[in-house]
Amino acid sequence: MSVFINRRNAWISCFATILLLAFSPTLSLAIPATTTDVVASRRHDLDEQKSSIDRLRGTVEKKRADLQKLRDAGDAVAVDAALLEETRLEKEAGEIELQSTELDLLETAHTQNDLATAIEQLQDKLKSLRAGTLQNAERVLAGKIEQQLAEKHNLLALEREQQTLWNQRGQLIKEKLQLVKEYWSLLNERYAAIQSNQREAALIELEKHLKLESDRLLSLSTALHEKLGTVTGSTPDAEAGKSLLLTQIKEADESSYLLKVQLQAEKAAYSLNQLAGMLRGKDLAAPRLASIVEEVDGINQELNAALNLTQGKSDVLRQLLAVKQKRQSNKAAIQQKLRREQQIVGDLIEQFARQVSTLQQLTKQAGKVAETAHQIYQETLKRSLTARHKLPGEFFEWKALLHETLLLPQTLLKTAQEVAIQYWRAMTQSDAAHLFALLALTASWLWCWRQIARLPTLQAAADLQHGAGFSATALTVALALLRDNRLSLSFCLLSLTAGWMVDVDARAFTLLSLSFALWFGGRLPLGLAYWLLLSPLVARAEWKQNLYRVYQWFIVLSVLLALYLMLGHLDIITDELLALAERAFMLFIACAFLAALHLRPRVLAWLKRVAPSRWYKIARLASFLFLAFMLGAASLGVAGYVNLAWAMAGHLAWLLLVVVGWYIVRGVLHDLCNSLKNQALSYSDRGVLWAQDVIDPLHQLLRLLLAVVAAVCLFQIYGWDAESPVLQAVGRAMTRPWFHIGEQSFDVQRMLFTGLFVFLLFATTRWIRKFSFRWIYAGVSDIGVQNSLAAFTQYGLFLLGVLILLKTLGLDLTSLAIFTGAVGVGIGLGLQSIANNFISGIILLLERPLKTKDLVTVAGIEGEVSDIGIRSVTVRTY
Repeated sequence: MSVFINRRNAWISCFATILLLAFSPTLSLAIPATTTDVVASRRHDLDEQKSSIDRLRGTVEKKRADLQKLRDAGDAVAVDAALLEETRLEKEAGEIELQSTELDLLETAHTQNDLATAIEQLQDKLKSLRAGTLQNAERVLAGKIEQQLAEKHNLLALEREQQTLWNQRGQLIKEKLQLVKEYWSLLNERYAAIQSNQREAALIELEKHLKLESDRLLSLSTALHEKLGTVTGSTPDAEAGKSLLLTQIKEADESSYLLKVQLQAEKAAYSLNQLAGMLRGKDLAAPRLASIVEEVDGINQELNAALNLTQGKSDVLRQLLAVKQKRQSNKAAIQQKLRREQQIVGDLIEQFARQVSTLQQLTKQAGKVAETAHQIYQETLKRSLTARHKLPGEFFEWKALLHETLLLPQTLLKTAQEVAIQYWRAMTQSDAAHLFALLALTASWLWCWRQIARLPTLQAAADLQHGAGFSATALTVALALLRDNRLSLSFCLLSLTAGWMVDVDARAFTLLSLSFALWFGGRLPLGLAYWLLLSPLVARAEWKQNLYRVYQWFIVLSVLLALYLMLGHLDIITDELLALAERAFMLFIACAFLAALHLRPRVLAWLKRVAPSRWYKIARLASFLFLAFMLGAASLGVAGYVNLAWAMAGHLAWLLLVVVGWYIVRGVLHDLCNSLKNQALSYSDRGVLWAQDVIDPLHQLLRLLLAVVAAVCLFQIYGWDAESPVLQAVGRAMTRPWFHIGEQSFDVQRMLFTGLFVFLLFATTRWIRKFSFRWIYAGVSDIGVQNSLAAFTQYGLFLLGVLILLKTLGLDLTSLAIFTGAVGVGIGLGLQSIANNFISGIILLLERPLKTKDLVTVAGIEGEVSDIGIRSVTVRTY
């Protein structure tokens, strides 16, 4: 039985082999035909997609032209709700289309991966078949595999072309969506402006109407008061008439109040609608949201106050109505007047009830808007600082990012071409007057460029300014940098001014402006670094050359990464590539931190040799804090908290900018004071006195004011105002009482004020003594009298300052009785010598038995009296 089955299987195998060999030519012809049909069909689909991309490009250009027309039309264009809704639907359709394109792009990437995997598998099968001797059936199978490989390769090439088309389509859809968003945003702004103008006009009309009505009620109240004055007598009829007149006067007054509340409610409703529209619109920055929150809270407080007052008046009217309802009379005339009063008060109660209802609704609306504003503000702060940017997690996403990075030069070239086309289009559409002005501007810039070229070079300026002051050196360096960058500076300013004159597209103008800013942002720091490290104005060293090379690479890489970030924020590259560029920038900062940490000891050693010890200590501490801050920002950025890292880097950059500005202004101020001193010494007989008593104190005061201004500027930049949580917490801590003297409490703020006032009082009175001795009492021939008068002037002004301080602090001298008694006990017990010296000093200043420049002998030591104070005498020995 088994032999029969084996023979049957052998015959079946032979028969199948004969059929396969017989029909193999037909199969070999059929498969290529099918492959060709699939490839041709795929090619036909790609051609249609190319045509659709061309049509989409035309649509994008049309949208750009429509947007420009809308911008040029200004407020003259008519915007209605239907057009706004149509544009909104178009925007939503564009967003859906963009999502669909992104999904198609992902599907294409998956298809490419599947095709690549299938090709690898087929190649492995073909390799295993060809490893041995091929039989007829194996040759047929190998041919099929080769045909499948050819088909897979063709399809893979088509899928790659498909991916390129999807990328182009996605870019065009992004551009179209951006244009539609700008168009919708502009329409929304115009529509909101129209609605706002209509509401504002209606509000103005209502305000006029309510003003007229209020004037009428005021006139009515005045007339009723005059009529009330004419009513005399104390009969029941007269009393009823007076009561009715008083009720009518109250009606006029309360109606006038209701008109004011109605106007306040209308204004509040208008403001709430405006603020709610802002919150529903585009994303707002945190400072703008903070101002909206503050404004909404203010409106909410005003409405609550008006609501409470209106409810209180309504309750009073209800009580008044209850009182009037209890009054009865037998006379019909008096009863009619009582009913009239009750009707007036009842109508007022109804009006107040309606107004209370309106205010309650507005208060609820204000509460909702305030809650929304607070929520959006907190979410914005949280999102902007604590959001963590995640990197792609799939291989095909990284592959797409790599592909986009490789296409970046092409993207930059295309963007530059678009900017050039926009400029050319704006130039060709300009009139003759603009072109003539542009030619005149070009001629003026060429003349400026020629004048700048005549400035001395840095080497020549160094020879002229050898040993000059800070201002002259800074001016020399600035002029040298201006001369070295004259060509690029002239070209940039000419291009930007020309774009502004011919009204070039805003996006192209922004791109060009940011490109120029990046260019000069790299050129100027390099020029300053050359001046500080390698210029003829400073001593050369090998470590400075190494530092300059590292700094060059740092600036170049910073500019390139900043270019990436600029393209991302202008939506030229995808958000994924922007996130990767931000992460790379933070990693670059971490590498820069390591380089700075390596160079810090050498820089500090150089500063220790050339700078004073005070500045060396400040530089050492500042460099440590700078590196710590830099490391923190880089670590957070690499970990994904890019927004928080950018915030830290921005604060650090502003700090450096303010410090550099403070240092430059301080150096200029120092040179200016030295120049004034030289002028005083050259042209005045009392030049030394001018320099020591006027210019030097003024210089110190200006330096103090400059430091205060720098600190205030830094606080304003950081947003540390009275509303910031940090300063509010510090303010609460400083205003917490520590101890009491009498009825006055003392906190940290008052103690700091007292210490600062005493310090300034000591410094001022010390300067006043010198100034009065050398200037005010300079005509006194006796030096002893001159010194006594100067000393009494000092201590008199000091005593006056102490009294002013006590008055400012709110302290009464009677509240210091215990302290004065304690001082008296202290004098009696252990402070006798100090009190004795104090009284003796006063006697010496008054009777002058001892004068300055007298020769005295104290305990066998001879010397000259140089100064007589109220507590001590200074004797200078030989």
